[in-house]
Amino acid sequence: MFLVLKKSGLIYLAIAFVLFIQVSCDLSGESNYSPQLTLVSLPKLQNGDTLKIKNLADTEELLLDTITVGDTVSFFLLLNGYSNNLTSFYINQSSDSISRILLPEKATLDSFFVASSDYKNGKFLFQPNIKALYFPFSYVARAVTKTSKFSIHVFSDANFEMGVGGSNTASFSIRTPIKAASISQK
Repeated sequence: MFLVLKKSGLIYLAIAFVLFIQVSCDLSGESNYSPQLTLVSLPKLQNGDTLKIKNLADTEELLLDTITVGDTVSFFLLLNGYSNNLTSFYINQSSDSISRILLPEKATLDSFFVASSDYKNGKFLFQPNIKALYFPFSYVARAVTKTSKFSIHVFSDANFEMGVGGSNTASFSIRTPIKAASISQK
C-alpha cells in the first residue's frame, strides 16, 4: 500500500512539475511580461514642493493634489518592458487650452524614438531593442477646471498566445483640479 501511494505521489508530482513548467516558462525560449508604467518619484512643483497623488478605487486613474493656474508639475516615469521591447508610448491630455505637456529636448527624444513619432500629439514610437526608459516631462496648468486629465499608455512586443494571463500594455490616467491663482501669486 505504501509503495502504491509512493508511486501515485510521484506521478502527481511529475504532472504538477510539467504543468508548472508549461505555465511558468515559454519553452520556445521567449519570455513575456506585461510592461510596467511607474511614477519614479512624487510629482514636484516648480518650487520643489512635492504633490500628493492617490489611486482612485478600482480604476487606473490617479488623483493629484489641486494645482494652480501657472503651476508646472514635473513627472518622472519608468517605462519597463522587462525582457520585452517597448514598441510605443502615448501621452494624451484632455485639452491644450487647459494644460500643456512639456517634453525633453527633441534631440534627446530622437535618440530613443523613430522619426514617424509625433511628439506634439503625444505619440512616441520606440527604436528597436529598447527595454526600459526613464521619461521626464512637465505638465503646465493653463486654465481653471475640476476635470484636467492626461493619460499615459505604453506598449511592448510581449505576446501572450498560450492563454496565460498578461497584456502587452500598461496605462493610467492622472486627474488634477486646477484652481485660479490667488492675487498674491499673480
